[in-house]
Amino acid sequence: MSKQIWLDCDPGHDDATAIMLAIHCNNVSLLGVSTVHGNSSAYNTELNAARCLEAFGADPSIKVYPGAVKPLLRTTRHDPEIHGADGLGWCRRFTFR
Repeated sequence: MSKQIWLDCDPGHDDATAIMLAIHCNNVSLLGVSTVHGNSSAYNTELNAARCLEAFGADPSIKVYPGAVKPLLRTTRHDPEIHGADGLGWCRRFTFR
C-alpha cells in the first residue's frame, strides 16, 4: 500500500528532486503540489513545479496549486546566485505546454 503525500514547496533544485522522487517511488502516491514564493517568485515556482511534473512523467491528474506570493513576516528575498533567476537555472527557451 502506498503512502499518499502532498508536496508544498518552492521548487528550486532540492524540491525538483523531491517531486521526481515522489513521482517515481513505488510506495508513494503523489496527490498534488502546492507552491509558494521562496527560491524564486511565486509565478516561477508554480511554473517550475508544472515543468517538473511534465519532465518527470507524472500522471496528468496531478495538479499544481499556487499559494503565497510573498513571505508573511519578512521581506521578499531570492537567491539567484544559487537557484538562477527562475529558481531552477533553466533556460527560458524551454516552455511549458
